[in-house]
Order: sequence, then structure tokens, then C-alpha cells
Amino acid sequence: MIDCDTVTPGELRQLSRDSSIEDPKTIVYLDEIDALVRREAFNEIKNACDQSPASWIGTAVSLKPKKVKGRRQPIVHWPPEMNRRFSRRIGTVLPNEVNLQAWIHERCREWEINLENEQVVLDMVRRSKSRVRHVLEMLAIGASNPGRTLTDSDIRSFNFVNPD
Repeated sequence: MIDCDTVTPGELRQLSRDSSIEDPKTIVYLDEIDALVRREAFNEIKNACDQSPASWIGTAVSLKPKKVKGRRQPIVHWPPEMNRRFSRRIGTVLPNEVNLQAWIHERCREWEINLENEQVVLDMVRRSKSRVRHVLEMLAIGASNPGRTLTDSDIRSFNFVNPD
């Protein structure tokens, strides 16, 4: 995974020399790919991206709003090289409660976060209204607590700010 907000041009050039991107089983994940455009750094990996047999995936959640017909809409102006290589999909669907609960349990196991009880997960889903951003922020609270434990009181005291 490459964090496009913080990766340096040198690290991007090094990536294009990495032999693992010659393996078709390799997946290169570019997080916040629109940051490459803002930082004018996409040219550093353009050839590697186009010529490598690896699978390249890019996601972006911080889109620049632009006024279109009097309404603000998320728009990203990517160079033609990125438009050909990465499709854009603006919008998302909230996960259903069952899938989100399973996802929370997987993240807790993966990130070694303990849950005070099963009710914590149910409260996270209910109070966050299935917004994954809020769930991630609550998991970060749990990871920073002593014993890496997320409690009922953490969920009750969490300050929800609606991103919409």
C-alpha cells in the first residue's frame, strides 16, 4: 500500500524499479490517489503503472468540491494518463449491519483491539449509522486506550460529526 499523501518522488521512482511489480500476482494499492495529482507526482510512476503486469488499484475519498450549475459537487481533474489507467466512481453505498459487524470483528483481530463486550460492536454500528469513517475513528480510540480495549463508555462519549 502506498500513501499518496506522504510518499516522496524518490520512493515513487524506487517503486518503478521494484521487481515485485513484474509479478502478475502483485497488487499495488495507491491510497488517496488524487494526492498524486495535487502534488504533481503521478509522472513518477506513470510508466511503471502502464507497463507493469501487476494490478494497480487507486482510491480517493478527499475530492475537491466544485460548483456545477449552482450546486457543489465532488470533482477531480486527473491528467489523461490517470483517466486511462484508473476509473472514477464518485459516491458510495453504506454497508449493511451484518457485514459491518463482521468487518469490525476482523479489524479488531487484525489490529489487536479488544472489545469490552459484544454490545460495543452493536452500539458502534447503530450510533455510527454504518458510516465506516466513524467506526474507524472509534477503533482508533480503542487502539489508544490502555490495554487496547474499546469500551461502552468510549462509544457513548464519541462525538459524531456528520460528514454529509
